[in-house]
Amino acid sequence: MISSRNQCKELLSSLIILIGLITSVSPAWTQDMLGSASEPFPPQARSLTVVAGSGGLAWAAWETDTPSAADLYFSLWDGRSWSDPLPVHARLHAWDREPVLALDSKGTPWLAWSSTEKADAEGSRVYISRWESRGWTDPERVPMGTASKASGPSLAAGPDGSMWLA
Repeated sequence: MISSRNQCKELLSSLIILIGLITSVSPAWTQDMLGSASEPFPPQARSLTVVAGSGGLAWAAWETDTPSAADLYFSLWDGRSWSDPLPVHARLHAWDREPVLALDSKGTPWLAWSSTEKADAEGSRVYISRWESRGWTDPERVPMGTASKASGPSLAAGPDGSMWLA
């Protein structure tokens, strides 16, 4: 956890730097890539989620939208600076949106998000992944029961250390 007021101020002020990084992670769009567009279309960053862990560490994740993709990126705050933004997963067949982060009882970050397969634009599903050593685990599709769509996930650690997803 962030334990002092100065650590909190430092982390919050660094989010401005992170937001600057967010806008630079997607490729520039040219007229050829956009078809009939005459101006470059800048990517749009949305749904920033941040969790603070022990030792001054913090994790951030967000979605970056372009005309043909919606991808998730993450960055780690080490107490002094943010890491370069990196994609969570390369899922070219889906639009990944609405990320939410939570830490389990061991301080491991978990990430949940909604995803729509490009081949099935009507059906949104929720996926989950956790951090292991140097990367995110393969996305796991969360069972939905009888629901035809799922979006806007919430994620939290339970008192026994288990992760809860709604």
